[in-house]
Formats: sequence, C-alpha cells, structure tokens
Amino acid sequence: MGRPHIEFIQAFDVAEEAIAEGPFAGTRRRLLSEDDESGAWTCLLSFPADWSGSLEGYGRPVEAFVLSGELSLDGAPLGPSIYGFAPSGQSPALAAIEETLAIVMADDEGDAPDGEVAIVDPGDVAWAPIGAESGMPPGIVYKPLRIDEERGDWSYMVACAPYWQSHQAEVHPTVQEGFTLRGDVLDGDFGIMGRGDYFWRPGMVPHGPMFSHHGGLFFFRTKGGSWELELSDVPEWKAMVEEYKNREPFFTIP
Repeated sequence: MGRPHIEFIQAFDVAEEAIAEGPFAGTRRRLLSEDDESGAWTCLLSFPADWSGSLEGYGRPVEAFVLSGELSLDGAPLGPSIYGFAPSGQSPALAAIEETLAIVMADDEGDAPDGEVAIVDPGDVAWAPIGAESGMPPGIVYKPLRIDEERGDWSYMVACAPYWQSHQAEVHPTVQEGFTLRGDVLDGDFGIMGRGDYFWRPGMVPHGPMFSHHGGLFFFRTKGGSWELELSDVPEWKAMVEEYKNREPFFTIP
C-alpha cells in the first residue's frame, strides 16, 4: 500500500506514544504518516532535556526541522526553524540540549547513502518565487533547504502573503508533504489548513483554489520526482474563495 493519502490532519490530535527502541528511544512521537512497505515515516518528536542518541547503524536518511527547543546534530546546534539532514551512510550523534519539539522524517532504508551531514539556517537562504513561469499569482515564495536532483527530493519552506489567492488548482507529478507552521490557507475542497495541520499527498492530486487571510508559513517536502507545477481552472473558485474570505472582517477596531 505504501503511504496513504492524508489530506489533512491536525498533528496535535494524533495520540502521543513513547518510543522504546531504536535511535529515538526515550522520546515521544505523534506518528503523522508511515509507509507500511518501506517503513519510512514522518512524525512529531518530543525530546526530553538532556536526551542523547545516535543514528549509528540506523541505515535510513533522517531529516529534522526544529519547531521549539534545541537539538545537536553531529555537534552542530539546531534551534527553532533550523533544518538538519543526515545521509543513511553517516552515523552522527543526536542530542537534545533542552526540551525540544521537531518534525522528524526517516526515509527508505539505504536511500541517500552519500554526502555529509547538513545543517541549514533558513535565515541564510533567500526567498524565491514559486510557479511564476506556470502562471501562479505573485505573493508566494520558497526557501530551498535541501535539493537532491538525482532522486527528485526537495525540502523547503513556503510563505504566502496575507490576502494571497489563486483561483486555479495546482497539480504536481510527485509526492508532496507539508506542515503548517503559522497562518492559514484555504486549499479548495480539502478545507482550511492552520497551524499544526499536516498532509501527505500523492502525485497528480489537484488542490485549490487558495486564499489566505493572515498569510502562511509552511515546511514542505517533495519526494521522488521533479518539482513541476501545472494549473487548471476551477469553475466554482470565486464562490469558494468569497465564502472563506467573508468568514472574517477585513479589519477590526482594536
């Protein structure tokens, strides 16, 4: 079966469970999605202060995006919004300097064996427009955190401006995974994504139109294909956007 299409869940509604074995033993997780064939997974991991472990012998590439607190990966600090990647061929130490919450992703065993441990501070990466060549309206941008051109894997942050909207639906040929860090966005018939909402979407699933009251900030990954974008018309887009737009006044008196 692989990973199911999840569109979408509130991560903090998922029951938390203790991890008793493996490189993350002693932490607690909220399992967001899992591949029942390969064993790859994505979860919210809660690390207690002064926790320590190692990825030695794990055999899976691991990505982490810190939401709060601070981790140490191979001796380098990972604070809030910092991204870390460890190839499956590396065995770095991992530790929690303080109580920490992070999105952690472990991919297929033996995948991405080459390369070095990478730490990326998004503050050092410039924003770039998304989909301008495809006709995507301006006001949505991304910061690349990791790009594996050979495998077609991308990890990146996305931001959209308040009152940004797109009247069309997007289609991507590859898997897309996302977690809302802050803000809101209408995502067509799938509903409204807010802080802590998560999805795992297979390729070729239309999603849109879109509208954001407050702007949004998101962590995304695409897996196993080129990051292409096609847009298609949604005849009922105006009614969908107006209905969501009118749920909140444009301005409220302080």
